[in-house]
Amino acid sequence: MNIDRIEKPWGYEEILYQADYLVKRLVLKGETSTHYHTVRTEHLFPVKGQGVVHLNNNVFPLLPNSVVRIDKGVIHKIVPTNYLEIIEISDVNIDDVVRVENKHGRR
Repeated sequence: MNIDRIEKPWGYEEILYQADYLVKRLVLKGETSTHYHTVRTEHLFPVKGQGVVHLNNNVFPLLPNSVVRIDKGVIHKIVPTNYLEIIEISDVNIDDVVRVENKHGRR
């Protein structure tokens, strides 16, 4: 099995499966941009480490054995405590990212 690894300013992601849905492994060492998706819904399953996810104006812990659903249109950002590994399952729309705030200088 060939796994695509994509380097990001906050760590990296690996695409584990892509067909009717998308499964990614996210390894975060820094926070993501604040963003939302116009058509994609995501489910986050933290597996190692800890952190928080900002959903609109609320903050929720990301701990192993928890799950967070992020619906389309919800502004969000993931912030690891120091290291966080997440399995993300979503619709296949990979390029559906609208950045609201981005300290990494990406559009």
